[in-house]
Amino acid sequence: MRLTFASIDLKRQGAIVAFATEGKSLAASAKALDEATGGAIRRAIRASRFTGARDQSLTVMAPHGIKASRILLIGLGKAAEIDELSAQRIGGQVVAELATSGESAVAIAIDPITGASLAASAVAANAAYGA
Repeated sequence: MRLTFASIDLKRQGAIVAFATEGKSLAASAKALDEATGGAIRRAIRASRFTGARDQSLTVMAPHGIKASRILLIGLGKAAEIDELSAQRIGGQVVAELATSGESAVAIAIDPITGASLAASAVAANAAYGA
């Protein structure tokens, strides 16, 4: 499985990973994906127990409106608690959840998170290390 850290490309095939913080607050890329899929992410959240808590995940399979095979939404927990170790856990979680999925390409969209002390670039670096 090839992992890339990139901005959202709605023409990308494979899996796309996006994030939410506690309270169901979608990161910028997750909001863009939700809009492009006609609200599929918000509908999936309403139909589940996903709250954005740390280590939670939600998969939207074959989302309408984009070419991706799935969107994996990962909960980051409280923005103020995002640190190097939690970012490393994100990378490990992505690999653990998608390793047996048959996906050959996974794009991880790391956005700046309001209230987080860790910069988006540091989150990406640590997530890559954790993967």
